[in-house]
Amino acid sequence: MALLPELDKRKTIDNVRYLFEKELPRLENMARVSLGSPTISNMPSSRPDGNGNDQKFTDAIWAKNIITNIKAACEYMPEPYRTMLKLRYFDKLTWQAIEERMYISERVGQKRIEQAFMYFAESFYETDDLRVNK
Repeated sequence: MALLPELDKRKTIDNVRYLFEKELPRLENMARVSLGSPTISNMPSSRPDGNGNDQKFTDAIWAKNIITNIKAACEYMPEPYRTMLKLRYFDKLTWQAIEERMYISERVGQKRIEQAFMYFAESFYETDDLRVNK
């Protein structure tokens, strides 16, 4: 009897890859939100959607918090997996640059990043559970 349920590695890896490749760039953009200057008019007005700047601040703080949690989850994984994620998704290096820097083949790089995704899923579950059980 296993203490923990078995994970569907392919689906878990796909979930983490989606987070890093699709959602992380959006979160980074949200965290660097640029607040436009407020519209000033002597005419009274009512906005049905509330204060747009308040929502921008809220979204930016939320995005920064998620990014902080992503970075913290990466800190718990062993080397060389932590370095693989850092180089690829935070330093934005190409696969070729990573291979040259770490002296590895493309295949080894792919295997390491997949293992890094599995470590990440286990560390990040308190923020968002990306794991998929079989």
